Amino acid sequence: MLSASVIVPTYNRPTALARTLAALRDMDFPADRLEIVVVDSGGDESSAERLAGQNGALYSRHPDRGVAAARNHGASLASGELLMFVDDDIVVEVSNLRQHEAIHMSHDDCLVSGHWEFDPELRQRLVRSSLGRWRLEYEDLYNRPDGVAGDAHHGQVHPRTLSAANLSIRADTFSSLDGFDERFPVGAEDQDLTWRAAKAGCLLVYDYEIPVIHNDQHSDLISLCSRQERGAIGTVYFARKNPDAPAFPMLTMNGPLRREDSARAVVRKLSRDVLSRRVPLALAHRVVAVVESARPNGGWPLEFLYRAVGGLHVFRGVRRGLRLTSGDDWARAHQPS
Repeated sequence: MLSASVIVPTYNRPTALARTLAALRDMDFPADRLEIVVVDSGGDESSAERLAGQNGALYSRHPDRGVAAARNHGASLASGELLMFVDDDIVVEVSNLRQHEAIHMSHDDCLVSGHWEFDPELRQRLVRSSLGRWRLEYEDLYNRPDGVAGDAHHGQVHPRTLSAANLSIRADTFSSLDGFDERFPVGAEDQDLTWRAAKAGCLLVYDYEIPVIHNDQHSDLISLCSRQERGAIGTVYFARKNPDAPAFPMLTMNGPLRREDSARAVVRKLSRDVLSRRVPLALAHRVVAVVESARPNGGWPLEFLYRAVGGLHVFRGVRRGLRLTSGDDWARAHQPS
């Protein structure tokens, strides 16, 4: 049997953190083999520290250097043989850690991820609004194992990379991989770690039978688009660092002009370059707000506008990622532009 440390990085989300810690505290894993480590990089330390204390967790403040740095700091404090990383908006089931442990006991060297779904009540609310339906459309598109053929929705599969929302790895394996790359923004640092692990011979296991709830707190277009933008930056970092990984169409569509680009691609890139700048983008968000007021029940053209504005943020993220990784000394990208 393994001792385990659960590492929860958090940043100014006390409501979500409270639910996450309560679920971790209630897991059916032996208390004498379990520790919970909360790493707080937010501005209000009192809330997270109080919640950690209420749930018997170790609390540590850490400068805001991105989630990769926060996770690494938590791992440096952990004493468990098994490390499990849980985001502060993830709610686990009672058997979660026991299920992770069982897979690790069956394989010499593996990384394990559970499968997240939206809280059913949240999904019902999202379906009732145009913004919510657009959000479900792209969230459901990306919430699937990377590179797994077919349409599996049960059992264990073995993807190319894993998310760190509910990720377990043996402490010695994590150390041998040098942890998360702290240059990465909030996005793709987990894909980078797990890609490196797979290249080092580790088995990646995505288990649909380890369900977790994504207690997502993003509720407006600006926060959702900002997350898309950060994710695009992360994708650039991953692609730059791992040129042997499969190509990302996002980078081709939003990268610099190329000689082989079609006329349509040239027009798209030039128009996005103009519209993604600060003033035109702010105006685009204003247009969406006006249309939302005029069409409270949704319908065209809201779906088009959501996709268009989201696409502009992705363009900004890709271009910023390319700038930040243009030299040998990559900048930390988690800070806002």
